[in-house]
Amino acid sequence: MLPVAPKKILRDALIGFGIGLIAMLGISYGAGALVGTPPTAATSAQ
Repeated sequence: MLPVAPKKILRDALIGFGIGLIAMLGISYGAGALVGTPPTAATSAQ
């Protein structure tokens, strides 16, 4: 039973880190899109 606990903790930590990273990237990307369009998109549209 002892060898199983560290693996489960490590797996849960990695899953939590991955979910947090994806959430942080999504929030930062969403905030950047809401603030305004990037200059490259504005110049290419003209």
